[in-house]
This record gives sequence, C-alpha cells and structure tokens, in this order.
Amino acid sequence: MDIKRITFTTLCCALSGLLFLYLIKWDWSFFIIPTLMALSVSLTNYDLISIRKKWFGILLHLSLSIILFFVTIFVTFTLSAKIDGYIIFYIGCAFGAILFALLTNIILPLQHFWSSLLIITGLSLICFPIATYIHETSWNIAPILKGRENIAIVWMTFVGLGISIGIHYRNS
Repeated sequence: MDIKRITFTTLCCALSGLLFLYLIKWDWSFFIIPTLMALSVSLTNYDLISIRKKWFGILLHLSLSIILFFVTIFVTFTLSAKIDGYIIFYIGCAFGAILFALLTNIILPLQHFWSSLLIITGLSLICFPIATYIHETSWNIAPILKGRENIAIVWMTFVGLGISIGIHYRNS
C-alpha cells in the first residue's frame, strides 16, 4: 500500500472541497465539484492512467465526471419526491460515490474492484452524519465548515480516500 500517494490524493480532494466552499458564491459553482474531484484524482495519479494518451484520459475523466454529477443530482431529486426523510442524502452520497468509482476504474484501475467498491460505499455513507455533526456543533477552528455546504468537502475527502485506497492497495 502506497501510504504517501493515498495521503496526497486524499489531501488534494480535501483541498478541492475547501476551494469549492470558497467559490460557492459563483453562479455556476456546481460545476466545480465534479471538475475538482476528477482533476484531484487524475492528476495525483497521472502515472497510473491506463490510457496511452494521458491527457485524453484526464479529459475523459473530467467530462464524464461532470455528466455523472448531473445524473446523480437528477436521480437524487427524482427519488426525493418518493422517499421521505434523510435517507435520500445517504442514497445520493452512495450513488454518486459508486458512479465516480466506476468511472475512475476505467481510467485508473482499482486493484481489488469489489473490495474497493465496498470501502468507497462505506466511506460515502458516513459522509452525511459527519457533515451534519460538523454543521450542528460549534467549531471555532474552521468557521467555513459551519454551513450546510460542508457535505461537499466531507464527501470529496472520504470518497477521495476510498478511491485512492482502491488505486494503491496491493497485496504484499
């Protein structure tokens, strides 16, 4: 397991989430989440991209991530009309993470696909409770995390961790 690469990818995903929270005032800021997430994962693992023309792999990852983001939003809002309560947030987080993992597997193959998918799904399911806890408690350390938008940084960090574990996990 390459701990340095896992840490670096996770840190870049977390910094991307912070950048999103800073730029959220922009009208088209919803494009920032899939763009920054795809760039964080692709660029920190540039040497492992399975497509010969690596720049094409990055562009493919970027464009498909944006499409999958809108698919996730559409499915989540469609299901929210039928499902009451907070369960829809868990479904949305997990659905987005699974789609992102499937997409990433095309460009950056996950070493042990099913166990990686299980780890990524598990990490995505704990994002909403952690984001809710941060929102509801008084954190004077990082006031930027106080808003409801903190789900973006929590999701990007945990899913980035799961993806990077999936990419870099090797049996010794």
